[in-house]
Amino acid sequence: MGGNNDDLKGNETVLIADDDPNLLDIMARTVRNGGYTVITALDGQEAVDMYQNNISDIKLVVMDIIMSRKDGIAAYNEIMQINKDAAVLFITGSIKNIAIPGNPKIIRKPFTPVEFLSQIRSSIDGTETVIS
Repeated sequence: MGGNNDDLKGNETVLIADDDPNLLDIMARTVRNGGYTVITALDGQEAVDMYQNNISDIKLVVMDIIMSRKDGIAAYNEIMQINKDAAVLFITGSIKNIAIPGNPKIIRKPFTPVEFLSQIRSSIDGTETVIS
């Protein structure tokens, strides 16, 4: 317990999709600072394409639910068809009580960098997040 953030770090590849370029940049920088390799996508269709092209590397997909061109849920459904075991973490600032098949993890905006990295680590490891 305590303030050791080393257990939040990793070296896996994370795909982050958000149609807000500024938010995408901030999230990508946060995750890179945690030691991860980051691939970014500006909408759900790009996320599906990037996932397909980098399937052997990507350990986690982080996606906003509401995006232009293809929303996070539609992209998630396509990614699940590509790999039913894909780990997905959704980001939302507005949607409450959403039911998504497979029950993926959801983090609500706003969140701190530590909360974000903690959720990423636990999503990759398949564990529950405990923020102390």
